[in-house]
Amino acid sequence: MSESECPDLPWMTVGTDIFYWNNNNYLIIVDYYSRYFEIAKLENIRASCVITHMKSVFARHGIPTKVRSDSGSQYVSAEFRQFAESWGFTHTVSSPHYQQSNGLAERFVQSVKKMLSKSKQDGKDPYIAMLKYRNTPLENLDSPAQLLMNRRLRTTIPTIKNRLKPKCEGQIFKRNRKHLMKTKEDKIEQTSLEKANENNHNDNITDEQSTEPSSVRRSERSVKKPTRLIEEC
Repeated sequence: MSESECPDLPWMTVGTDIFYWNNNNYLIIVDYYSRYFEIAKLENIRASCVITHMKSVFARHGIPTKVRSDSGSQYVSAEFRQFAESWGFTHTVSSPHYQQSNGLAERFVQSVKKMLSKSKQDGKDPYIAMLKYRNTPLENLDSPAQLLMNRRLRTTIPTIKNRLKPKCEGQIFKRNRKHLMKTKEDKIEQTSLEKANENNHNDNITDEQSTEPSSVRRSERSVKKPTRLIEEC
């Protein structure tokens, strides 16, 4: 597939590559439709590590139908072939004699390297630079974020609320909004981590600071707080 053959939908065809910068290896994945990219620092360059980070990206944006890469050992491994089969995407490897077939990812590698180097040189946050790119309109098109997610991303630059609303069909927006309004924030179940953090916070309250009686109220019944905690588990 040539780069001129643009997919009909976002995140259906992606290109991927591995690059080295500042003594670290990185994975890059680029969407052919929106030009939205994701990068991840690799702990190592084994196929298992690359696959784990690709799964993380696919869990956020969905599984593409086509993945294009070069003939790096990670991508041509049996483990990656099994990954493609189990996750249901077609993997195309570029020919060593025709590297341009994965040219989009390779071009983005150079652009991202420049972005990271410039941020490091200026003492700036590289993630802000990536956010700015994702929110900047492409030539004669919307921004990568709008093309992929139908919405602008909030940045450090102040903006009006209406500009952050997603672009979608009116009826779909109303239906989704109505559904979301049914779930109150105070009814959302806390995660175990949030509960643990809340308990840690409460443990720091001294007896002098506590003005409420030591009881827990459920409906109309008052249950006394245990006199001691069970220390063994």
